[in-house]
Amino acid sequence: KKEDLPLEVQLDPEEALAKLRENPTDVVWLPSHPLEELEGEEREKAIELCHAIYSALSECDGEETSLQQLRTNWKITELMKLPMFCRQRFIEILRRHPEVFDVDEGGDSKHVGAMRVRLRPDAQDGLPNAEEYAEAMIAYNADHGLPERIAEPSDVNQRVQSLRIDLIHALHKMGGTEVPLQDLGQDNKVVLHKKELIRRGDFSLLSFLKVFPDNFMLDESEPNGLKVTLIGYDVDDQSMVGNYASKFGPPKGFGKGKGFMKGHKGWDLVGAKGGGNWADCAAMFGAMAEWAAWWDGEAKGKGKGWKGDGGKGKLAPWWS
Repeated sequence: KKEDLPLEVQLDPEEALAKLRENPTDVVWLPSHPLEELEGEEREKAIELCHAIYSALSECDGEETSLQQLRTNWKITELMKLPMFCRQRFIEILRRHPEVFDVDEGGDSKHVGAMRVRLRPDAQDGLPNAEEYAEAMIAYNADHGLPERIAEPSDVNQRVQSLRIDLIHALHKMGGTEVPLQDLGQDNKVVLHKKELIRRGDFSLLSFLKVFPDNFMLDESEPNGLKVTLIGYDVDDQSMVGNYASKFGPPKGFGKGKGFMKGHKGWDLVGAKGGGNWADCAAMFGAMAEWAAWWDGEAKGKGKGWKGDGGKGKLAPWWS
């Protein structure tokens, strides 16, 4: 709309267009002023956006994330649509709070979205209106009896249950009603679970939600705009968890490597011909141990258990 344009553009649109063609960046983007210079609603929304970014990074459990991934957070996306922010660079908004956010701008990539962002160790102390944020978090955790998260899932069953719980938390944050499936799938913790389950087999978030009809209701009336509504917080009934988890096997990744133990192409193991590094060895043996634990007690012939341990199957692998 004409009235939404800056006054100088309304007064002389031809000159404004000439400036835009000469240097579009300076005309399109507006500066992000320091918080102390903002007033009224603009200041309130700027603080709300800062809190939203802090919350999104808090879910990364101390790890860094890319600026592009951070920008997909549903709350950040909604706030960045506001007129006061839509013409501001997201990177400049982060730079406005150096006491809260640590932006690594020294990477090799020239793409701004690839910059890495993390919370500073003392980030909460530098958060504007920190007391207000703390009170909001207490109210959030106490409201509706949200189920306790599983910090480190130890097996596939716990991974499935943990994803179920984190989906409930994500939906609760997003209002709980008719949340777009695409937005729900962008939640940081949900993304981590998805990656882990995809390593183990075929995974679909839509199919997963259908396993728990007492927690999630789906609106599939519009195929291109699936919506999810949170209808229950109770996760005590885990009868469906084991059945769903049984479809997943050990983590994928044992590929076409050469040399000592075929697996994980390019990993630099003792006697391997790959070009990896020794840090990967620990990851491989961790995956092997998990695989062995998953296979533990499974027969490869008649009967149960490994041969030599009361079963009639094959001999137990050397790493068991």
